[in-house]
Amino acid sequence: MQLCVVATTDEGTRTALAEADRRRATFNDGRVILLVIRIASYFRTTIDPRDDARVSERYRRLIDDVGAVADVRLCVARRPADALRWMLDRRTVIVIGGCRRWWWPTREQRVAHRLKKAGGHVIFAEAPGTAGSPAGTATAQRT
Repeated sequence: MQLCVVATTDEGTRTALAEADRRRATFNDGRVILLVIRIASYFRTTIDPRDDARVSERYRRLIDDVGAVADVRLCVARRPADALRWMLDRRTVIVIGGCRRWWWPTREQRVAHRLKKAGGHVIFAEAPGTAGSPAGTATAQRT
């Protein structure tokens, strides 16, 4: 089993990385993968490799800011669902961070729900200061 953080917003990704790093010791592998999904346009057939390097570097800095240990993996796909299907297997524990709303699920909550419905092991790390979470704290809950 390995831990995989799906990149969302900067704050959501920071929260998910911190949660994954906290749980890392309980896994044999001890590796955390940060999955960054890049959507490829139907109109533009090539992606500049320098863009990939800049995106990777941005997320490496974010990992360093959190103080976590993780590898960055970029996945280019036409749809996010395709990237998640290609890059995650059933044994992967997926950590998604973001805001939580009770009246209308956020994009991150919907992704977590779809992954869980598909049989994934999902941990939703609630970003600080969101609805249901006191400012400055993060809670991880199984969804």
